[in-house]
Amino acid sequence: RLLAAEQARLGWDYPIHLGVTEAGEGEDGRMKSAIGIGTLLADGIGDTVRVSLTEDPEYEFKPCSRLVNLGEEQLSEDMIAKQAAVTEFDDTRDFTKYGRRESALPEQREGDPVDYRGLLHRDGSVINAISTEMLETPDYFYKAIGCKTAVGMPFKDIATSDSLLLTDVPAEDNKKARTAIRRLQESNVGMIVPVDLLRETPLPNAVALVPLAEADTAEIPECAGRVAY
Repeated sequence: RLLAAEQARLGWDYPIHLGVTEAGEGEDGRMKSAIGIGTLLADGIGDTVRVSLTEDPEYEFKPCSRLVNLGEEQLSEDMIAKQAAVTEFDDTRDFTKYGRRESALPEQREGDPVDYRGLLHRDGSVINAISTEMLETPDYFYKAIGCKTAVGMPFKDIATSDSLLLTDVPAEDNKKARTAIRRLQESNVGMIVPVDLLRETPLPNAVALVPLAEADTAEIPECAGRVAY
């Protein structure tokens, strides 16, 4: 972005090549390429693209072609019309300056029944959306989110999801799903639930997810241990 901005300032119309060198293999390599290349293409930056994976060269074509197609979609009449409909925004950020965003991680409070310090991770948080149906096969589910298990009990590991976003809340009589949630909470995995769902079906020690538009007026259920906006 700095290069594109400087070229525009100087009136230089030179092609820009995009690539993430040796991004890796498998899903990791493809995700890194999509993030590094795709975001720039979405901003209208880039003329040529190279996806570099730690795999045989023929496997690099498909993700590369997919990214190029996504970039070209940004130039379609329909997409341009959607972009033009977005309300104008005065961006006061200075993208020429580098620095970490200042923020605070969740802290533990006296009397908290579960440990909330693991809701987020300082190096980047992993949050997965889940459903009640997934919780009804706990042994398989624990492994799917990266938990280590011992005698059927989940333990949080470096590869475990930090928090889970529940798209629905299991009923109180669904013992299997509720037990899986409680064990994950005891393992320091956060449970985030949209506030309207939490009002309908309370879930102890959950994090109530409140839309920003309702931040001042939302009624927070008593079962919520924390609130996220």
